[in-house]
Amino acid sequence: MKTLLSALLLLAPAAAQADEPAKVVVVPFAPLGGDVPNNAGSKAADVLATTLKSHDGLAVKLAGAGEADDPASHLKKAQALSADARNDLDAGQPVAAKAKLQQVLEELAAGAAAMDDAEPLADAHAALSRALYQSGDDAKGLIELQRAEALHPGKEFPETRTSPLFAALAKHAEQKVLSAEKSKLKIGSIPPGASAKVDGLDAGRTPVLVRELPPGEHLWRVDLPSGGSVGGVVDVKAGATAEVTGAAIAKGPASPLVAQLAANNLTQASMASMKDAASGLDAQWLVFGGLHVEGSDLVLDSFVYAPKSNGFARLPKVKFDQDLLTAGQELAKVASDVAGRAGSATLGAAAKLPQKVSDTSSSEVIDLSEFRFPAAGTDEAQPKHDTGPRKVVGARKGPVTKQQ
Repeated sequence: MKTLLSALLLLAPAAAQADEPAKVVVVPFAPLGGDVPNNAGSKAADVLATTLKSHDGLAVKLAGAGEADDPASHLKKAQALSADARNDLDAGQPVAAKAKLQQVLEELAAGAAAMDDAEPLADAHAALSRALYQSGDDAKGLIELQRAEALHPGKEFPETRTSPLFAALAKHAEQKVLSAEKSKLKIGSIPPGASAKVDGLDAGRTPVLVRELPPGEHLWRVDLPSGGSVGGVVDVKAGATAEVTGAAIAKGPASPLVAQLAANNLTQASMASMKDAASGLDAQWLVFGGLHVEGSDLVLDSFVYAPKSNGFARLPKVKFDQDLLTAGQELAKVASDVAGRAGSATLGAAAKLPQKVSDTSSSEVIDLSEFRFPAAGTDEAQPKHDTGPRKVVGARKGPVTKQQ
């Protein structure tokens, strides 16, 4: 009798665990190309999570996109600091102004993804130049003035309107910048095919090589198909080629995995990210994947990861319209597959590494395009402001990976 009672007690926890729903987490699907509509990955993941909730025995949730730095807040700080610095300059306190203006430049770089043109950067460099000249550091003052002219050649800075001497210095700096050997800037993105801008000018789709760029600092921005923008400030040397890459930098347990998926390549690093994401999201089954455009439709290549066995398997490929009107019925196939695996606690045939997220995506064969930076003073040199709403997901003082 005691033996039977002991056996029942041992089985009780297992029975209780068997009755607990399987925890399934759906990660926003990564765009595999710049032509994927904004936020389509998050919307499709939401549809799949909702469909999965109709299956018994599952506890389903959608992983959040993760919080990101707010570039607009950096621009507000820069604006306030800039006003204080100009008051210091007018009060004859150039040392105090110099410290604040250096902070202004840092805040503007951090807020680059929210900037539509380079004018605030140029103004800050010009003001810093004035502070340096007033404090007796003429050599550094000239360098800052050249940086201002590279960002906005020929601009009438506030300092040039009030000081004939500074206006003459600015003209000299402009001539020096424009006569220097031109530079190049290669702007890439993950995924490729995203919209790129340099100093507020539309430069085309990534990857793009910007030619005839005046040497100095420049503002770059990439509008990603995830629905956000990233950007930064890059310093390009005369005659050199610099490179920057725009990629989503949202924070959260699943964000490293989504970023790797956007490169259309699953590696050992991806496996580690699957494991970390599942742990951070308390998932027994993690569903993730990538979207690409095929004709007029979206194609989803997705996977399911089981942390218990540390393996992942490919799910059925589905296709639906870009407005997601037919997504429900197609994603129901994926939901049934996931529910079957989770319900039986069996992963099935595991996939092997390395492999592509999608074998049919054309995201990696996008040719390098070119954009000729327009000469100063022409209509082409004026940025066309975007008046529509735009979500900004992050900012970065954009990495220069190569100077040739």
